[in-house]
Parts: sequence; structure tokens; C-alpha cells
Amino acid sequence: MELNDRDMSFTVKDFNKKYSDYIADGFYGLAISDEKVIYYLDKIFEELKTIYPSFICYQIKLKFGQAVVYMDNIPQDKIFEMEKNINELLKPNELIK
Repeated sequence: MELNDRDMSFTVKDFNKKYSDYIADGFYGLAISDEKVIYYLDKIFEELKTIYPSFICYQIKLKFGQAVVYMDNIPQDKIFEMEKNINELLKPNELIK
């Protein structure tokens, strides 16, 4: 499904509510209000629920302009991949000359 085929009203609040069972108590979960990031993470979290059903999310946020993902019970390389992909999604478009 392409991004433009989706309901564009899916927000950070909706995401955090949908995955509240996987967000650690006292933590806020996702804090990046970019629709491409939200939909990317929605797809990833659906996969994680199947592959790593005991995963825990603490925070997914920007720190010094870079994505940081704080999660447990998934491999570190998966976390690095998520951070890399989020940063790519947030990269500004190159100017067309």
C-alpha cells in the first residue's frame, strides 16, 4: 500500500494508543510527528509483534536532529536499521535546479 492510499489522519497519538501494550509504563513511545515516519513504524511494529512479541518500546524521538530508538527485546541491528530508515524519511528533499 502506498502512502497516498492511506488515511492521512493517523497521528502520533493514534500510533501510541494502537501500540500501548508495547510501550513501557511511564514512557511516551513515538514522538516524531511525521506521517511518513508514523506509517513506516506502523508497518515495522506489525512485523515486530509477530517476530518479537515481547518487544518493549520506550521512546522513538529526535535527539540532536537524529532519530533515536529506545527499545528492548529486539536485536540491536534492527534498532539501527529503524534509526537509519527514519533519518532517511526525514531527510529534506534536494533542491531541483
